[in-house]
Amino acid sequence: MAARCNSRWSLSGMTALVTGGTRGIGHATVEELAEMGATVHTCSRNEEELNQRLQEWKSKGFKVSGSVCDASSREQRVQLMEKVSSIFDGKLNILINNVGTNIRKPTVDYTAEEYSGIMSTNLESSYHLSQLAHPLLKASGNSSIVFISSVAGLVHLFSGSIYGATKGAINQLTKNLACEWAKDNIRVNCVAPWYIKTSLVKTLLENKEFLDRVVSRTPLKRPGEPEEVSSLVAFLCLPAASYITGQIICVDGGMTITLSLKSAIQLHESLTMSLVKVKSKSHQAECGSHPNTHACHGVSREVCTTSWSFLIGPRTTLLIFPTTWYSPIKRKDQANGPDRPLAFNVSTSHQLLRLHVGYMSLS
Repeated sequence: MAARCNSRWSLSGMTALVTGGTRGIGHATVEELAEMGATVHTCSRNEEELNQRLQEWKSKGFKVSGSVCDASSREQRVQLMEKVSSIFDGKLNILINNVGTNIRKPTVDYTAEEYSGIMSTNLESSYHLSQLAHPLLKASGNSSIVFISSVAGLVHLFSGSIYGATKGAINQLTKNLACEWAKDNIRVNCVAPWYIKTSLVKTLLENKEFLDRVVSRTPLKRPGEPEEVSSLVAFLCLPAASYITGQIICVDGGMTITLSLKSAIQLHESLTMSLVKVKSKSHQAECGSHPNTHACHGVSREVCTTSWSFLIGPRTTLLIFPTTWYSPIKRKDQANGPDRPLAFNVSTSHQLLRLHVGYMSLS
């Protein structure tokens, strides 16, 4: 029993390729996998930095080799995979598509070259390397791909539209490959971090105003550490995670599950919300078949004369009524009962949410 338990939580005997492994999340992932027993190959554009890291890993007793490779170059990706195939005898257990870059600016200011550069580094490299690695992953008989995406692929961030587009595409690619390659015993998952202390965002996080905005949106009230991402990446590669595939898992300190209306209004320029005032006529039209009550919540029609609608997701709209219209208001079926918050049904294309709205002020 002990031996079985140990094997489920070990990567001993497995081989791995981690792209961009000399810094940040990639560096932490190389060390995490190596500590669990994997033999790792990594790559970097910077030969001097790569050699330095290889020496460090050797001194720690890790089995890590490396290649100089610009992942945005198709030719160099082919050469990288040929070397990996040679080193690991045509088999690969783990592929970590970690390489990424970004340029932050307004959408209208991007050049064609900047668009191509971000797309080729973030999306095309991951797609192509997965294609090239497929025969090696299939040959191993039991393998795993982990994409490093971003919460920018799920919600709007102040990170640039091209970056968000590449990460959204990676999220969808994860689902497609998980289904398509399941027959080959290849699991495919995706880790989507929020702001992590890496060289890519170091300058941004040194700006106190920017850092405060990040912290204000994060329940844990801090950016993450690379090791807090690499631990999940390694777990997804373990035999213990053998029934997990096609998942996009956020490592974000709780950012994507929270919604503060107050902070949303204050920071509307940087959040994914649009605030519109719904006119009485259009809103009452929705209530037309109910002479005294609104179809959703059963309160007097006069409550429906003004409201605010927040787009909080791609398929979800939250309808909020101002305090002065319902403070306090009881449902028709609770006329003699205690005051309670209004309950609103929010319809989406895939679920029905029940939201309880208390006495909140929009001012």
